[in-house]
Amino acid sequence: MSRSGRPWLWGILLLAGCSVPSVDELLGERETRLVIRYTSGFDKGCFRVVAQDAENPSSREERLIAPRPDRNGEPGGPFVSVEGLRKEGWRGPIQVSVTAHEQACDKSGAQIGVARTLVFELAKAAIELSFATPDADGDGFVDMASDGSDCNDSPGIGARINPGMAEVCDDLDNDCDGIKDEGLAVEELFTDRDGDGYGAGAALIRCRPATGFATRGDDCDDDDAALAPGFAELCDERDNNCDGQVDEGFAGKGMACAGSCNGVFVCGPDKRTLVCSKSDPGKYYPDQDGDGQGAVGSTAVEVCAGTTAPMGYVPGNNTDCDDADANVKVGAPEVCDAIDNNCSGDETDGPSCGRLLPVTDGAQGGAGRDWRTVSVGATGYPVWLAGVGGSLVVKKAAGQAFVDFSPEATTRNCGSDDWYASWVDAGGNVYLAGQHGRLAKHSGVECVAGGQAEVNSTLVGLVGFESGALVTLYAVDSGGRLYKWVPGSAPALQVMGNSGDISSGLHGWNGNRLLVAATSSTVGTPRIWSYDPGVSGAAAQHVFTRAPSTGSLEAIGMGSALTATAVGAVGRAWRWDGNVTWVLAPPSGVTVTFSSVVMLSNGDSYIVDKSPTGQVHRLTPHGWAKQPKLTELVNKPLYDIAMAGPGDFWLVGDDGRVWHYPEP
Repeated sequence: MSRSGRPWLWGILLLAGCSVPSVDELLGERETRLVIRYTSGFDKGCFRVVAQDAENPSSREERLIAPRPDRNGEPGGPFVSVEGLRKEGWRGPIQVSVTAHEQACDKSGAQIGVARTLVFELAKAAIELSFATPDADGDGFVDMASDGSDCNDSPGIGARINPGMAEVCDDLDNDCDGIKDEGLAVEELFTDRDGDGYGAGAALIRCRPATGFATRGDDCDDDDAALAPGFAELCDERDNNCDGQVDEGFAGKGMACAGSCNGVFVCGPDKRTLVCSKSDPGKYYPDQDGDGQGAVGSTAVEVCAGTTAPMGYVPGNNTDCDDADANVKVGAPEVCDAIDNNCSGDETDGPSCGRLLPVTDGAQGGAGRDWRTVSVGATGYPVWLAGVGGSLVVKKAAGQAFVDFSPEATTRNCGSDDWYASWVDAGGNVYLAGQHGRLAKHSGVECVAGGQAEVNSTLVGLVGFESGALVTLYAVDSGGRLYKWVPGSAPALQVMGNSGDISSGLHGWNGNRLLVAATSSTVGTPRIWSYDPGVSGAAAQHVFTRAPSTGSLEAIGMGSALTATAVGAVGRAWRWDGNVTWVLAPPSGVTVTFSSVVMLSNGDSYIVDKSPTGQVHRLTPHGWAKQPKLTELVNKPLYDIAMAGPGDFWLVGDDGRVWHYPEP
């Protein structure tokens, strides 16, 4: 019994746990879904969807559906989806009518084509419709070919043409009524292709478009907006104001400019001014000494753009007051050397340097004291002066007076022969050479040694060398004979003279080579001989480039073992190449006879002359410098110069003439 009762119980339970759905609930599950596809770009239109109960047509549902621009890129084209069209209480099939409209998504938009009607049966269903709604110009109106109202749906210009547009003057049927430019005012116009406000050709009676026409005519070139009557004339090779002339008012156009660069005036970039077709030539000035400044008063060389300036010239600068000295220029530091280094116009170098002045001292000056030689110690003192009649004085230190050791002044003299050459050793002793082959040494206290070369000779040159306490001197006489003298012993003849030559000067640098200046006694041409003191009788004749046919050599001075300068008549000077050749220096600008020369290690040569108004000259590696110069006339010949350096030098001559730098 118990087994047979359980199925019955379960049936009761099942009936008790279930409910039966109503008819409305069953119809609600049969929902409708409508998919409307349309042409991409139909973004400003609208779809009108009307649904009604087929069994009760008075019961209806209407919806306005806007397109979805965000779906323009969807595969198969953009679409909108409509659901929930069945209203509560509708029990039969649903009839749906769909229409597409232009413009606003409301009932005002013009319908595109005919309505599309479909029926949803009671079974659950989804239906898809497609509409051709092309709007290529994006103005919200569909092309007439697709039953729209747009008479021109082409991209671009089509956006200006549709039924909603107002008519404007543009030769288009803006409002799609079939007529162009109707209802607009007309006037006399000219075609204005370049848009400059002036037209050309025959006048037209028509409405005025926004562009392309002008109320004024007579444009001489309607394809160029820069040309029209009344325009300002520019400099541009065109008739801007249409008066039949080109660039009038620019009278200088075509005229020459830029000097030697052969430019002409042409229109400038601003078209309102004239400019030269070429740059003005650059002015380059000779810079002989290479210090970056051209010579004052020099003539400029004009250099045109694109051409190379000549060597040795600098641009736009001719402020160098001495173009033969690289240490003299505007802005150079001023040093004590009797030279206007900074081109200030003051060669005195300031009160702290002193000046180049004549020395006034009773012992050294006066008529009859004709000085022929001066020599100084390495530091500038002592300074010894010697000359005609055995005249001999010494100044042992700055601020001291000269001490006179001449025959007429003291018995501690070295004789009354004329002295023509001198040399000072490290101890301040002076060695003398002169008339009658005489040699002597004075200690500054007395004459302590003497020597005799050829008695009938005149010694004209003397140079000494020291090795510890040993002093060795070499002297040359006017006949070219070379003597070696060690004080305390007799002078020894080293080299016989060169027949036919008159020697006038001797110098050496380190005792390995001595140079002698001479002049041929027969033809009057300059000669230079090189002596090797270590080889008896050895002498080598040097050669000259551009040697003059006549003119004596008077003096020679070495600045190093391989540099020397020789000077002589007619203001001539030669420089040595370090071997056997002498090169004539540039003309000095004077015709006096140079009498003595000192060459410094920097290549500068200081020279004096024995003209009636003796003067000092300076030859640099770059030419003849302007300073130092004696600011007061000597009015007597000068015969010798001695230097401790460019900041300390002495000049001597006839009638007690002595000049010194620096003097207070």
